[in-house]
Amino acid sequence: MLSDVLIPLLTYPDADTRQTAKGLLRLAGSFAAHATLCTLEVNVREVRHRWGVAFPDVARMASEAERLSREASDSLCTVTSDATGSVVTEHTRLSVYLGEAPTNASIAARKHDLSLVSMGAPTDSHRELAELLVFESGRPTMIVPPEIPADMAFHTVAVAWDGSRTASRALHDSLPLLANAKTVILLTGQTDKALGDGEINEVSAYLGRHGITSVHQDVTHGSEGIGTALQDSAVRHGAQLMVMGAYGHNRLRQFVLGGATRSILHDLRLPVLFSH
Repeated sequence: MLSDVLIPLLTYPDADTRQTAKGLLRLAGSFAAHATLCTLEVNVREVRHRWGVAFPDVARMASEAERLSREASDSLCTVTSDATGSVVTEHTRLSVYLGEAPTNASIAARKHDLSLVSMGAPTDSHRELAELLVFESGRPTMIVPPEIPADMAFHTVAVAWDGSRTASRALHDSLPLLANAKTVILLTGQTDKALGDGEINEVSAYLGRHGITSVHQDVTHGSEGIGTALQDSAVRHGAQLMVMGAYGHNRLRQFVLGGATRSILHDLRLPVLFSH
């Protein structure tokens, strides 16, 4: 079991809902012992101090944004008192500058086993938060669609495997979840990166030494791209979760994502655990 999960929530302008927060806490409780709900409250005082005298409307807008963010945060924090099950919950708040990447969220995530993020809309803010956690936290990040079934459990898990370093890291990070699954499916895209039977057998043997039995499925794709094909295959085989390595680089705060990573973040079809 994973011990400690961080659940960061947006409060402005694209605020997460109480329903989303409850769903994420419920999901965390299915595989973790402890969950920290972390609301990201916007801070625009720097803007107000710099421009408020010359532009009074800016000061009023800044105050209103902070008020709405604080109210949303207050509402979301009370969700922890409604949590059920064996998971221990708590809440915390982080101040983030409006219009800037919430880098302190990725710093907070470094002290947790895993981050859990909803891709609700998905809005640009949600995608930015997800990308930041995936590439800057040094911890795995699970990204989930907006609708979380009440009985969600990861009985069948698909693992995207291409023999790379990032795939290896994702496989290792997901071992606690794989150990609790009834079925583990190794997905390979042989048309993108050919792997011999020996490679697949070695991965299966590695999982076997952890008490995990796996089966193999090859994924073919056409114009839709490997990311979409992987998700389609995972869903078709009944997976409730897909595990994969995330490809990308951060240059001047602009993320350059690998094709599969990009397509999944923009069209999420099932929960995906990313590791980088």
